[in-house]
Amino acid sequence: MRKTFHLCLSSHDEVMYRSEADLNMGFNCLALAALNTESSLLAEGFISTHHHGLASTPFEYPHCSANAFFRKALGKVDSPSVLPDKERHKYLPSNVSLPPQYRMSTSGLLLREDILDTAYVEHIYTSPRSFLFQMNKITDEKDLQKQKEENARPPITLQDIEAGVPAFSLADAKEAEYGKVNNSILTDLELCAFIDTKLVPKLVKDSQLASIYSLSDSKRAALCESLWNEAREVRYRGIMGSFFSGRITSEAQLKRCLCVR
Repeated sequence: MRKTFHLCLSSHDEVMYRSEADLNMGFNCLALAALNTESSLLAEGFISTHHHGLASTPFEYPHCSANAFFRKALGKVDSPSVLPDKERHKYLPSNVSLPPQYRMSTSGLLLREDILDTAYVEHIYTSPRSFLFQMNKITDEKDLQKQKEENARPPITLQDIEAGVPAFSLADAKEAEYGKVNNSILTDLELCAFIDTKLVPKLVKDSQLASIYSLSDSKRAALCESLWNEAREVRYRGIMGSFFSGRITSEAQLKRCLCVR
């Protein structure tokens, strides 16, 4: 008999995925792990760090399973551009072979609707309407009471789901459920892209080694302090022409994107 697990991986004080390519590879590796262990994937989400409030609804965030279910009923019928089988090796670990039914998009991402056990998940939700309701409902006392009425087991709370996650904030998670997203706040991917493509190459002599991990701890700390000072100066003085103009960051975000502890 199979068991169900909720797995959570965290990079703690640094960003786990610095780019779209990193996120794609992360999901591809998960798909390969499921294939090699004869496991079924029901739902997943990949984010640069374990932070909430990245999108106003689950369907807006592309690196999760929300858009893999009830696709026809919800009008998601566009056929993705698929990579020829002979080119898939470019986006996979070496010496990996995949069943032909696992398609890959031209961005190098295995299609979630091929990997996940969508039939089973759709059976659980019973209908597209129920799925939409569950994806958008707020976790409150009414939800907990409803769970108690439907199941003899104790209700599942956000604390249960996020147990073990470093620096988990129940208040922040509940606030994020209301879909109030400030688009002026830099995402980790945006900040990492700026650091990796605009700043690091200027600090590393060998372009092949242009990575924040090729910088010493002291250089990363100094760069973090310099960027934080610039960000605050730009914000409080209304300076234009800077990467931080009209955008919001925090010292904590700069530290995790630069791996400064």
